[in-house]
Amino acid sequence: MSELWLTTNNVCNLLNRNNSTIQRRIVAGAFKVRQVPNPNGGRGGFKYEIALESLPQDAQQRYWQQVRIEQEAAASKQSKRGRPSKAEKQAQEAAKAAKQAEIQANAIYAEAPAWQKQTVDQRLQVVRDTMGMGRKELTEWIEAHALDLSVATIYRWRKAYEDGGKNALMTEYGKTKGQSIIPDDVFNVFLSVYMDENKASTQAAYVAAIGYFVEHYEYDKWPS
Repeated sequence: MSELWLTTNNVCNLLNRNNSTIQRRIVAGAFKVRQVPNPNGGRGGFKYEIALESLPQDAQQRYWQQVRIEQEAAASKQSKRGRPSKAEKQAQEAAKAAKQAEIQANAIYAEAPAWQKQTVDQRLQVVRDTMGMGRKELTEWIEAHALDLSVATIYRWRKAYEDGGKNALMTEYGKTKGQSIIPDDVFNVFLSVYMDENKASTQAAYVAAIGYFVEHYEYDKWPS
């Protein structure tokens, strides 16, 4: 899954908080972050970016509302002047791909069995609680919480989350890496129903996708 990273200024606007508050929450491990080079110099020559997925749900919704508004404004502007620029096309394609990836990831999580969701939620909480900790801090944290975990396990969960998002924390995730989870045409059926103006539920879209799958594929090949 393609991860979306936001600047601290973006997050300040989404959460209606000042930069100092956001920096303190970064240090406290409240967000999933990464360090990127800072062309303007600054602390150590790097700056933080924050994963959209680690923000509260209402902040994520505000982000996508802003994206939609910007896309509509760009479309209106383009209709007045002609074809969109290369940069505008790339931005639109990136936003569309990110949205589709988010929908597919949420659908996978929604259809996972309860025990799998619980596993993901527990591992994700550990990852977020220990974000930014080094080996010594992790060892002390594990002892303080009396958990049957190793530092290596937490590092492995971190890496999985960074590479594949929360679904990568599922048990058995990745053993079929390189194979499509569901065929593209089946997913397109799911997406078309889910994105319909009537606001179909995830379950309704899932049922429609299964119906299409049964007509065109062997039912026992449906991903579990």
